[in-house]
Amino acid sequence: DTLLFLAGYDRGLLIYSVKMPEQPILLARYRTSDPIWDVVVQDTLAFCVGSYEMTIFNVADPENPWVVSVWLAPWPFLLRLDVMDDYVYITMRRSWPSTAMGIYIVDVSDPVHPILTGQLLTLPMSTAIVISDGFAYLYSGSVVDVADPENPTLIAQVYYGFREMCLDGDLLYCSGPKIMDISDPYSPFLLGHGYQGAAGYLAKIGNFLYGAWNGVNVYDVSEPQLPFQVGEFRLSTSLKTRVMAANNLAVVSECYPPGISIIDIADPGNCLVLDSYEFLHESDNSWSPQIALQGDYLYATAKDSGLRVLDISDPTNITEIGHCPIPGSSPNSPALVMNIAVQGEYAFLGCRRSAYPLAIVNVADPANPFLVSGIPNSTSFNYVLDLSVNGAYVYCGANSGLKVVDVSNPYDPVYIAQCSLSTYCEPICASGDYVYLGDSPNGTLWIIYVANPYNPFVVGQCPELSVSDISIYGNYVFLAETQGLRILDVTEPANWQEVGYYRTPYMDCYGVDAEGGSVYLATQQGMWILQFYGMAVAERTVKSNQARIRISTVGRRIRYTYSLQHDSRVKTSLIDICGRVVRRIVADESAGTHTQEIAGTDIPSGIYFLRLETEEYCALEKVVLLK
Repeated sequence: DTLLFLAGYDRGLLIYSVKMPEQPILLARYRTSDPIWDVVVQDTLAFCVGSYEMTIFNVADPENPWVVSVWLAPWPFLLRLDVMDDYVYITMRRSWPSTAMGIYIVDVSDPVHPILTGQLLTLPMSTAIVISDGFAYLYSGSVVDVADPENPTLIAQVYYGFREMCLDGDLLYCSGPKIMDISDPYSPFLLGHGYQGAAGYLAKIGNFLYGAWNGVNVYDVSEPQLPFQVGEFRLSTSLKTRVMAANNLAVVSECYPPGISIIDIADPGNCLVLDSYEFLHESDNSWSPQIALQGDYLYATAKDSGLRVLDISDPTNITEIGHCPIPGSSPNSPALVMNIAVQGEYAFLGCRRSAYPLAIVNVADPANPFLVSGIPNSTSFNYVLDLSVNGAYVYCGANSGLKVVDVSNPYDPVYIAQCSLSTYCEPICASGDYVYLGDSPNGTLWIIYVANPYNPFVVGQCPELSVSDISIYGNYVFLAETQGLRILDVTEPANWQEVGYYRTPYMDCYGVDAEGGSVYLATQQGMWILQFYGMAVAERTVKSNQARIRISTVGRRIRYTYSLQHDSRVKTSLIDICGRVVRRIVADESAGTHTQEIAGTDIPSGIYFLRLETEEYCALEKVVLLK
């Protein structure tokens, strides 16, 4: 109906109202000691499983769920579940004292006292499970007779498995999509098969099957013998994303499948995907292109198919215009092009399995790029994990730290120096006299002084970081890392200060780009657009006789008055000294004088800035909150 129940892993059970789908409202969250993998709701009960236990919630009042009982499994790990009548069917696996995979059947006729009724622990690997008419269908392709819950029996095994499933009568819809006829559960057979490669979770509505995997694929299954795709909705990003922003456009690279999308970000609150482009290639789908923007052209790495050049002058119609393959270390083994930086008429490529770990391509004519030179593979230079170009030098993150290459003559590059740090260093970003280099094994960001590129040396480090991408804007370094964004003020690089952060819980960040006052963050589940005012902006106070901020310590309230000559939308932001917005108020006001208040009872004491924006003016005032 209008309620959404989520298994939130270590966030527990989450219940949302989706009466207005565009504005889901969190009604309740109940965090359990055991992370929740799966949830099924039947009547007023929600059945949840984690690694070790099943928790039964009463959700008659969705705003106040409460635990009815907890059932501890004889052996972990529990995986998925389904509920039918008075029984819960749970898939499991264990590795000690012996390997076992199968299902538990739990009697929940009395939900206060759930009882293990039956089990079958001799099944192939099984996660997903659905129950119908006394039979259980499992991920592994197993069919189990559970008509007698005390004695479940394996009756059929389909060799290619069912994977994710949904049921409709005598038809079982599986990832692929595959459609199985289960009118005789003892002899299920393949009735129809689509070849579009849909994977992931499935739902069937009417004559259409919806498969979720980085978006939604829609299949017409009115003729089960011949399902075919009729629609597709792709999310703008997926796993292992990168992002670059310029001129009100964001270019996002993605994998599964490898490609790029161009997003209109002129209105950050209403982004629009203008066009997408998928790369054809010979290798696997487990990679995302590295990208570089220059003018109307996008340069992208395409792994075993070299450098690709796209014309994005019309962002609604991406066109590939150029291609440059890179020779491999052997005639029958193409190089894997993994990293890219572009400056002027040249693209610099980090390659693996190549005669040139660093290859240089002339892109003066983007439609006809060609290889001009490179640093030959040798014992001292055999690997490039990431690279950044600055002036006449290319700085490479490598398997032994930093390597510096003089490219003042792109046709004759020279490897000139290194700064030994670790066995695995990436990503890298060079700016001015400094290089910022991530170090995954040691969880560190290294700050290296390169005013003399022949003698680079470390001047600072930021520990306890797992950096995926680096972007520099002004005196700030923006770091994409595990579960969020970190911001460093590097006005004095050797004495950096962390001045901001933004957490993206339960998802890693793979890409970051900063442009003006906005930060674009690519995560596992989409692109985030963040606003960062920065300390330099915070100290600039715009005086206006129309906006006056009065502060009262009584009740810790911030009271401010402003005047409007015309009807206008008013945006008020309370910003801390790290540039984070801690309060935001947006209101449509009529002409005249208005007084507003911000309650600060739950805001820590400290220095803040109140920014007030209307169509007529912008004001910024310093605010001090004291206990």
